[in-house]
Amino acid sequence: SETNWWSDPLPAIVGTAVHSWLEKAVNRFQEVHYMTRWQTEITVKPDEMVTGHMDLYDNELNAVIDWKTVSPTKLKAWKADGPPEHYKDQVNLYARGAQLANAPVRKVVLVAVPRSGWLRDMQIWVDDYRPERAQAALNRMYGIANVLIKQGDDLSFEEIPAVPSGECSFCPWYRGGAGRADLSGCPGNTDAAKAKYGKGLVKDA
Repeated sequence: SETNWWSDPLPAIVGTAVHSWLEKAVNRFQEVHYMTRWQTEITVKPDEMVTGHMDLYDNELNAVIDWKTVSPTKLKAWKADGPPEHYKDQVNLYARGAQLANAPVRKVVLVAVPRSGWLRDMQIWVDDYRPERAQAALNRMYGIANVLIKQGDDLSFEEIPAVPSGECSFCPWYRGGAGRADLSGCPGNTDAAKAKYGKGLVKDA
């Protein structure tokens, strides 16, 4: 079972609602204008062990588009430095899945939709599809799996190539507190989580 039972669900609720609205808006726009340019919410399999849901595929530009609802803080960071690296990995994995389903892919696109602000605040990042990036993400996943399989019942979490970050608070295995990562969960980036959610909300193990 998951460890991170206390995480505030509101960002995920808002994100799901925005994705649902955007899907309906795109499809309604196409219906009104007799268009079939975009396909919405497509299930793709970039690998036999990985399934994802592509938000939007552009038939004209052969582009995979992924919506991201972001906080004002993350939007500011996006404007300064571009989208986080794991978002780039994700959209390239979706592109790999689309390509394996015989949809040509030339571009990948990330659209940052602000959770607070205006449509003019949106940020759009466009790049060539990079299959090597998708493959590297899959290699990392299988590398971690192989480490765990070799360890068997004698797990040593220090050998797993994971780096705590400000995203730890969204991980299902994040438990906060102190100490090493073990079967009870991972302490992650405790300082970042406490700063985000407020002291006292992170339950010590």
